[in-house]
Amino acid sequence: MALPRIPSHEEYLQHLRQYIFSSPYALSSLRAQEDLLHFFYCCNLTPAIAFLCKLYSPLGRTAYDPTAMLRTFLLITQVPCKSLHHLTNFLAGNPLYAVLCGFDPELIPAPQTFRDFLDRLAALRKSLKADRVRRAKKSRKQRKNSSRPGRLERFLQRLVNGKRIPLTAAVEAIDELLATFAGHSIHAGYLGDPQKLRVAGDGTPFPLHANGKGKKTCDCPPGSSCDHPRRFSSPDANWGYDHSRDRFFYGGFLYEYTAKGPGGGGPLYLSVGQASVHDSVPGFLDLYGLVHLYPDCHVDLADLDSAHDNHATYRLGRLLNVRLVIDLNLGRAKHNQVVNSELQLDQSGNPVCRAGHSMVRRGRIGRHIRFDCPATRKRRRIECREDCFGRCRCLHQDADLRFLTDPPRGSREWHQAFNDRTCTERSHDMKKNDFRLKDSRVRSLRRLFPLYVIAACAQHVRLWTKHEGFSLEQFLNPQAA
Repeated sequence: MALPRIPSHEEYLQHLRQYIFSSPYALSSLRAQEDLLHFFYCCNLTPAIAFLCKLYSPLGRTAYDPTAMLRTFLLITQVPCKSLHHLTNFLAGNPLYAVLCGFDPELIPAPQTFRDFLDRLAALRKSLKADRVRRAKKSRKQRKNSSRPGRLERFLQRLVNGKRIPLTAAVEAIDELLATFAGHSIHAGYLGDPQKLRVAGDGTPFPLHANGKGKKTCDCPPGSSCDHPRRFSSPDANWGYDHSRDRFFYGGFLYEYTAKGPGGGGPLYLSVGQASVHDSVPGFLDLYGLVHLYPDCHVDLADLDSAHDNHATYRLGRLLNVRLVIDLNLGRAKHNQVVNSELQLDQSGNPVCRAGHSMVRRGRIGRHIRFDCPATRKRRRIECREDCFGRCRCLHQDADLRFLTDPPRGSREWHQAFNDRTCTERSHDMKKNDFRLKDSRVRSLRRLFPLYVIAACAQHVRLWTKHEGFSLEQFLNPQAA
């Protein structure tokens, strides 16, 4: 489909003013919609035009304005709408909403047109599985770790050798849309210093409305042992375990890296995958994709939970020059509080002496870090054994990356950075509940991910509205200002 002439942001605002002055209904209800006007007044889609043009072919009949289509999906994050099937009637019943999106109230696209726009965005992300018809697995759901041992080490070795990672050979193209919104937030200073970005990463389960057992494609009677292939509406989804709710679910996971700044948080990188994938895998891959998506910025510190407590992630952080703040995973039997055969760590990551007391960091000796027995500090008033009193240990900074972290584990800077990890959880909650993604009735991860990215773009627009002023009188009379 060929592209029409895409108006600039100033032309869009001028068209909105003309409709307001020509419609007495819109003018009377304008005060009640002031927050929505402020949202779209700040929502400048001019940087995203180059990305939207890639979705269409230069041949064929003229398509609808892609910026108007994108504004429509941004609109439904701010006002309640049942589903895409009711979107056309919803805009027809509210002409002001149609004009806010950029449409003529008399020429509103059909519901299938909005689905086609989502499919264009979804086509940028390669599906994990192309077959919608396959045999259903008869194995029962089990609570186990589906990750393969050494998987992250193999990914890291490919990066060290200058090769590309198979699952993310290049940054997912749909994240470029988010980068156009996040780039404005970064360079405007809303997310802190662009050369010292502080991010936090976390995943969240997302159950789908699809049937995990599939739909029959044969005429076998109900109740019979049927082994024929079944049709799945979401071939990418599978069964996973939600530890926070202690139950199994059918769907996928949504992983996100969120930047924390003085003006609030904003998502920077998003990914979606199968429900059975462990959080450490997308956390590793997305950190690599995040750094390469914003080449003119520098990620100074990344805050992750204990699921990412592995040597491969720490080595990736050193390779990318990113400091990591990761809580110790005390449930790992193989690496639980052990650096070597003689030295043990406590819950805060400090070495433990022979008497069982936590040793005290004394400073550095070259590339080594010195730890003293706590009994040598009089203010601690600790009695220690004779064979342990006065002993010290000097550890090389490369001895164990999980222990010798930067910032030092247990320090005030470490705890302050660790407390900022909740910004990602709040971001997930805003998309699911405030923007009603969990009520979107989506049955496939292929269409869920574009909605998830658009909701992240709406978060940045909300961040802009907090810092950019708006006056209704100034909007209606820009020359008077």
